[in-house]
Amino acid sequence: MRTRTLLLPMLVTTGLFIACGGSSDLGDGTSGDDDSTNTGGKDSSVVNNGGDDDVTGNDSGGTTTQNDGSTFTQDSSVLGDSGGTVGDSSTVIDSSVSTDSGVSVDSGVTTDSGANPCTLVTCSANATCSVVMSAAKCTCNADYSGDGTTCTKIDDCSGGPCQNGGACADGINSYTCTCATGFTGPQCQNNVDDCPAVNPCENGGACVDGVNAYTCSCATGYGGATCGTNIDDCPAVNPCQNGGACVDGINTYTCSCATGFSGATCGTNIDDCPAVNPCQNGGSCADGVNAYTCSCANGYTGATCSDYPVSCKAIKTANAASTNGQYMIDPDGVGGNAAFNAYCDMTTDGGGWTIVASFTGAAGEKELTNDTEVAGNALTFAHYNTNRAKKMALAAIATESLFLRNNGKYVKLNAPFVDSNLNTANTHVHLSGTLTASNGTTAAVYYGYSNYRNSGGGDFGISMSPDGATAGGTTVSGFDHHNTATYHHLNHSCVRHYLYSYGAGASYDVNTAIGDWAVTSSCAAAAGGSLVFYVAMR
Repeated sequence: MRTRTLLLPMLVTTGLFIACGGSSDLGDGTSGDDDSTNTGGKDSSVVNNGGDDDVTGNDSGGTTTQNDGSTFTQDSSVLGDSGGTVGDSSTVIDSSVSTDSGVSVDSGVTTDSGANPCTLVTCSANATCSVVMSAAKCTCNADYSGDGTTCTKIDDCSGGPCQNGGACADGINSYTCTCATGFTGPQCQNNVDDCPAVNPCENGGACVDGVNAYTCSCATGYGGATCGTNIDDCPAVNPCQNGGACVDGINTYTCSCATGFSGATCGTNIDDCPAVNPCQNGGSCADGVNAYTCSCANGYTGATCSDYPVSCKAIKTANAASTNGQYMIDPDGVGGNAAFNAYCDMTTDGGGWTIVASFTGAAGEKELTNDTEVAGNALTFAHYNTNRAKKMALAAIATESLFLRNNGKYVKLNAPFVDSNLNTANTHVHLSGTLTASNGTTAAVYYGYSNYRNSGGGDFGISMSPDGATAGGTTVSGFDHHNTATYHHLNHSCVRHYLYSYGAGASYDVNTAIGDWAVTSSCAAAAGGSLVFYVAMR
């Protein structure tokens, strides 16, 4: 006979024990007895005859010994209590159950292996019943914790697994992260790359991923959201000098210089003088602003010093060391009369005198107002004469006239001795001025010239002022004209004259002295004169 154990926890607590035997009756343990009583106090080694109808059971933990001497454990359907007696004929002994001495009793309850103990228990919510060692056991489900009686959901979001502001949703032994915008990944650990596939940053800028956004890291010199703006590098105060304009570059600026200047800040005046000196006749090139000028030497003029000096005075002013000699001059400049080679007195009274005529006192020489040119070295007082055009050109720029004797004495008139009417036909002129002798003596004078009817003299004269009586009458503006038919600028008897002309040709003498300018002849009518001198202007 096989043996099964049943764990009946609820019955064990009542102390009721039901034994299963080979007959339908329970006995007392004596073979053949219908009603046998087994003292409850006996130990579990009581022998059951097996054929008895009634059995009084002893301690539920006892072992029944068969008549053949074998033992068996009570069937799990039998309830027993060490102090009770069961003898109900309705109890059926399952003779088919084999006795298995190896079945253990769990907690004193024997269970029939044919029944599920979990049907007899109720586990708490979120717990599952399982059989362990033939016993029912309540175990909390996955993701729950507790003792099977109380099971609490485990919070899988504990510890904040979601990064970067992600929201955690608890699951069954799991969690789900709902990521903030701009992040992705199981734990929202990945920042979504927001930089477009095509770089949106201009001018060499680099796209920099942000959080649901991107920015452009601009190359030096650029700015703006997409680096499309060239930053203005020109300072608020213009760094460019001399009218230069600041031009913005890439992380720099340049100066656009005004014409004539150069350098990083236009601080350099470009040297406009050509490598080959453009200035002629000893002139030097002087740099300007986008131009040059020629600083001319020796009185030369013009843009490149190609124009002759206008006078001996211009030459002396340009070069104080200039000496007496001949110099090319052009009193009326380019476009007027041709330049000519003039004699220059560079020593008398400071120099700068242009000689226009020179007289030796010989008969037949051309008078001062004559238009005929005569070549001769005026510096040695040889006869010399320039035409009227040259005299007028010089007179137009002169402020003084010089009458120098060969003995070094002179008188100086504070005006040119002729004017622009010299070459006008049939002209005679009365003028006034101041005469200064070489010793410094001065006097007011009248002076005048005539360019016609002067074959007997009177072409030029200097007379005293104010007017006075002469043998021929009273002078008018210095002259009584002596003989109006032939002597325009000559007083009767040559009186009152610091310089007069009387006689054919250049016959010059002195009637009245002034300072160290001495008398030569009171009145000489012969051709030629005793005065050796030259006339110059400056």
